[in-house]
Amino acid sequence: MRFLLLLAGAEDHWDRASEAERAELLHEVDEFQRRHGGLMVGGGALAPAAQARTVRRGGGASAVTDGPYLETKEVVGGFIVIEVDDLDAAVAVAEQWPSLPDATGGVEVREIVS
Repeated sequence: MRFLLLLAGAEDHWDRASEAERAELLHEVDEFQRRHGGLMVGGGALAPAAQARTVRRGGGASAVTDGPYLETKEVVGGFIVIEVDDLDAAVAVAEQWPSLPDATGGVEVREIVS
């Protein structure tokens, strides 16, 4: 089964982090990739939310707006696609995703069904 891990948090956390916090986070991400690299079939970081566009359809027409679709301080900043046996295994991987010490947000785990 394939699962999408949506990595969400406050977009300015990286900017507010100290050099030591940034270095530690990068080390933890490297360790995560080392431990789970065999499960990962895709992923990446996303451009800032300010560069996003949201497309909605209604009444037979499309409307395009600037920014992410959520009205929140948290944005999706990256994603990972993993292949594991079941939802419990996917959650176990997601629980190991590192974040800055004061980070808000989290990892949303969604099964890819097609």
